[in-house]
Amino acid sequence: MRNRTIDNPATGEAESLYPVWATKRTIRELLGVCDKVLYLLVADGKVAFVKTGESQQSGALYSFHDVLAWMNARAQRKTPKATRRSA
Repeated sequence: MRNRTIDNPATGEAESLYPVWATKRTIRELLGVCDKVLYLLVADGKVAFVKTGESQQSGALYSFHDVLAWMNARAQRKTPKATRRSA
């Protein structure tokens, strides 16, 4: 998948564009979240999803923002706190 960015006129910096709804393949490619983890997040109610049809074999779209928010929360928990050195 091609990386898409725009220049923010307020800051002049490049910002990434993300989809609102994404397939599990897109989420796997952009964020590295495997299908099993995605299914567990949906089952736990942490990620919204919509079915694209009526049958069980129909595809689904997942809230990209929800997955990104879960990843950010997970990253913040795993980041060690900075320690202060005494001189």
